[in-house]
Amino acid sequence: IGTYTGLYEFDKSTKQFKKPLWLSAFANECRVSCLFRDSKGNVCISFAMPNSIGYYDIWKEQFLFFKNYIADGKPVFDNRFAVTRMAEEDNGNIWMISYMGGGLLCYNPAQNQWKSFADQKNFLSLVKKEINSICITGHTIWLSNIAGGGLIRYDYTNDSLRYFTRKDGLRCENISSLSINEANQLFLVTKSGITFLNPTTFAVSSLAVNEESIDWAFANH
Repeated sequence: IGTYTGLYEFDKSTKQFKKPLWLSAFANECRVSCLFRDSKGNVCISFAMPNSIGYYDIWKEQFLFFKNYIADGKPVFDNRFAVTRMAEEDNGNIWMISYMGGGLLCYNPAQNQWKSFADQKNFLSLVKKEINSICITGHTIWLSNIAGGGLIRYDYTNDSLRYFTRKDGLRCENISSLSINEANQLFLVTKSGITFLNPTTFAVSSLAVNEESIDWAFANH
């Protein structure tokens, strides 16, 4: 559990919370901004004050701490911004964003390598955007904006960027949350309702607020 006073884990045998022994003393006092468990059970942690990233490999029992986003002596992200959301790619890469800006940050745990996508040609327009959610399908990064920016599709393999707005069928461009189902199909939550988007065909269907009947069969197509 990530809190303003650090990280805690629950001991099932004693039924009590305690600070993890594998976490360094300094990091144990940092505020936790985001906590993410990957498909292998490893834990990636975003800390604030100072803004930093921690990664715990449960199999190696090894904790890596990147204070101020410094890796191998070089900054990999703007240390003014705390990472607020994370998502995992099928290949195990962990992608990170900050609601405050800074672009996209990718960490490859297998190689212990970092890559910032803040300086890609077509991604410069997103560096200062208020990105609040992230989902991944294949090599495509899906981002949502709560301040009217709509849905953003970014393919990092060719640096291609596309925006989806009400002109494309979205019910609202102020997206508060973004999620995917087991078939990697997207669901967007807004104050106006829920929008479903097929990431392959880009077909869009919506459920309006207070709408009592809807045929959810579209989600299977």
